[in-house]
Amino acid sequence: AKAPAAPAVKAPARPPAAPQTQEIDDVAGAVRLLQYLADENLLELEDGAPLSELGAGVARILAAARNPVAAAGRLSKWLLAQPQVAELYIDDSALEDLLARW
Repeated sequence: AKAPAAPAVKAPARPPAAPQTQEIDDVAGAVRLLQYLADENLLELEDGAPLSELGAGVARILAAARNPVAAAGRLSKWLLAQPQVAELYIDDSALEDLLARW
């Protein structure tokens, strides 16, 4: 005897969001974080350096980090290595607290 055919699976009404959409959202969120740090005088950029140049790198670090502790250390080290960044006036512990609440 033949097994009954599996019922046809309906296609979702709306296709899932493309990964690029999430990536854009992540970069926008990263730029908002950088803007907050700059507004609070916790991040000093070199003259004329736009925050947007740092957004993708920050988004990658935040997405890859498993928790705020891991993110804070990697983020501060990465930011200080960027030519656009003059200084970072927040320690890893305070940055960790900020990321946990962000």
